[in-house]
Amino acid sequence: MFCLLSGLILNMKSADGTRIHYGYVTTPVAKAAIVISHGFTECMPKYYEMIYYFAKAGYSVYMVEHRGHGFSDRSVSDISMVTVNSFDDYVSDLDMFIREIVMKREGRRPLYLSCILRSILRYLQRQYFQAL
Repeated sequence: MFCLLSGLILNMKSADGTRIHYGYVTTPVAKAAIVISHGFTECMPKYYEMIYYFAKAGYSVYMVEHRGHGFSDRSVSDISMVTVNSFDDYVSDLDMFIREIVMKREGRRPLYLSCILRSILRYLQRQYFQAL
């Protein structure tokens, strides 16, 4: 497990106070930083092996568990349900994660690997990544 060997598992508070779970593995003199955005109903452990291989290849890897997924807060008490009030919440959380966690640690734009809904990726490509 990457989190027990050389990474950290932490939480951040989103703009609306939702607790967002995230983790990262940094590599000295990394080639680049990679941000992984998981898919619907997924969470961080599914990506441990992929994170391991990216880190072994010389990349720092960051991953956020979107609200309503994994250990991040959800708006319902049933932990088997995934809910979100608006897809804009995902975008806002991911934007905050990249700006406040990844870019402050790395000092540069990350590479982005998205497995979540295509509309979020398209939005980020147009609104966020081109603005940097």
